[in-house]
Amino acid sequence: QTAEMIKYANNSFLATKISFINQLSNICQKIPGANIDDIGKTIGLDPRIGKLFLNAGPGYGGSCLPKDMKALINFAKTSGINPTLLNAVEEINTKQLEQIILMIKEKLGDLGSKKITILGTAFKPDTDDIRDSIAIELIKKLLKKKAKIIIHDPKAMKNTQRIFKEKINYAKTIKDALSKSQCVIIMTQWKQYEKLNNNQFKYMTKKFVIDCRRVLVKKQLDVDYIAIGLGKEN
Repeated sequence: QTAEMIKYANNSFLATKISFINQLSNICQKIPGANIDDIGKTIGLDPRIGKLFLNAGPGYGGSCLPKDMKALINFAKTSGINPTLLNAVEEINTKQLEQIILMIKEKLGDLGSKKITILGTAFKPDTDDIRDSIAIELIKKLLKKKAKIIIHDPKAMKNTQRIFKEKINYAKTIKDALSKSQCVIIMTQWKQYEKLNNNQFKYMTKKFVIDCRRVLVKKQLDVDYIAIGLGKEN
C-alpha cells in the first residue's frame, strides 16, 4: 500500500506544480510585462521547489499524471477524505482548455465551420504518445462546436488518426496545416514550431496565433498573437 501511495503522491505532486504554474500564468496574462517563464525559472532556483514541472502551458496530460491524480482522488473519497487540493488541481487543468477555447471564440465568434489548426498532438515533444494528451481533448471540444480541424505533428499523426479517423484533416507539412486556416494553436513544443515565421503564416486567411508554449517571439511576427503566460507588452 505504501509503495502504491508513493507513486500516486509523486505524480499528483507533479500535477500540482503544473496547475500552480498554470494559474500563475493566467494572472501574468493580465499584468503588462509579466513573463511566466521568468517567474518559473526564478522560483525554480529555490532547492525547496526545484525547476522541473514549472513550464506553463495548456495543461498536463500523458499516461501517468491524469490517471494517478484520479486514482488518488478516488482513494481519498473512499477513505472519507475530501481531497480539496487535488480537486482544485484537476479543475485548473480543465479550465486551461476552456480558456483557450474562449480566446478563439473572442477572435472568431461562432466556431462552426471555422478552420482551426492544431500544431502538436503528442502530450510532449519527441514522442508519438497521445495518451491523455491535452491536445486531443482540445480537438474533441472544438469538434463539438463544429469547427473544422486540421492537425500536424512530426510523430503522432498515425495515433491521432486512429482516434479521429475522417472527422479531422491531417497535414503532412506545416505549410499545408496553415493554409487557409483562421487560427493556429501551438500545443506541443516541437523544435519545428519554434521556427515558424511570417512566410508560413501568410497562407492563413486570418493570422491568429495562440502559442501555448511561448516558442515564438511576438516582435518578429506580423500576426495577432497571444501567448499563455505573457502580459500584453511581451
